[in-house]
Amino acid sequence: MNRIKKNKKIHNTAVLVRVLQYRLILIFFFTFLALLSLYIYFLATAIFSTVSYKQYKVQIGALNSRVADLETQFLKQTEQLNILSAKEYDLVVISNKKFVNRTIHIGRAD
Repeated sequence: MNRIKKNKKIHNTAVLVRVLQYRLILIFFFTFLALLSLYIYFLATAIFSTVSYKQYKVQIGALNSRVADLETQFLKQTEQLNILSAKEYDLVVISNKKFVNRTIHIGRAD
């Protein structure tokens, strides 16, 4: 009788160990899948950020080039402007200058 109880106890313990092993395997498997998906996500994000950075760098370079061209054009045109050419275009010196702050007057139709 005692031997049957021992066998039953050993059997129950073996079943319990088997269930725990199965659960641990499932936990490890899903943890591995979660970590793998996070790795892929972060890798894709890093690649996307690098590609975006390179594209923005090219766009910024193009804009810098455009600004430099506009500055050169502005300097050439200001060098051509002198007192004689100003009079030719009917430009005059304004003696009574008044400046307006647009942020104060926006939305006011007086």
